[in-house]
Amino acid sequence: MRMHALLTALSSLPGFERELRLLPHLVRRGSVAIDVGASLGAYAIPMALLAGTSGAVVAFEPRTDAAKRLRRIARFLGLAALQVESAALGAKAHTTGLVVPRRRRAVPGRSYLTAGAVRDGLDDGLSQTPPLQVRVQTMDEVRAGMDRPIEFVKCDVEGFELDVFQGGRRVLSEDRPVVLCELEERHASRYGRTVADVIDLFHGLGYVVSRSTADARNVLFVPSERPAVTWR
Repeated sequence: MRMHALLTALSSLPGFERELRLLPHLVRRGSVAIDVGASLGAYAIPMALLAGTSGAVVAFEPRTDAAKRLRRIARFLGLAALQVESAALGAKAHTTGLVVPRRRRAVPGRSYLTAGAVRDGLDDGLSQTPPLQVRVQTMDEVRAGMDRPIEFVKCDVEGFELDVFQGGRRVLSEDRPVVLCELEERHASRYGRTVADVIDLFHGLGYVVSRSTADARNVLFVPSERPAVTWR
């Protein structure tokens, strides 16, 4: 109850998403969960606190500096459940470029992987930077190294969502995790895709789609055989 109250309070602050208040309903003690595009851990840290020492949370953040900072935060907080990987997830294992645009300073929220990108999407005064080489894994490969099913996935990858879930079809088909994913047309179009492409993939795997509001960026995918999750 205390954690729910804390996340509810955080979700009302600038820079935090209202969907944080859902986490106590999605991650329980002992859960195995992954955070794809973890940044500095706004989701990964509370996920690890909720999972506890009997659970496991793997956070994927391709920006090396952000991954290092998140590891330091995890050590400072004593979050033994949180494992931070300086890598991205995609449809296949490979190495690709990561562009972190700048506007006076870096704008991490507009970062993108160069693999499959059909345009750079550098608008709003953003400038190009030399790509950083990053490692890409697949969700199914990650799962192969675990001894328990993945119960929850949070994904925020600036348009690369379809690749992430194409590389995790076995996880979605067999483990049946609940998935919270940010989807925006402006980011999907960078890869020549649409939000509907991602939604269609989940529909084909027997998932039900729910949005927090009609125009919300964050979408919740729930296996059709599970009870619906109510937005709070």
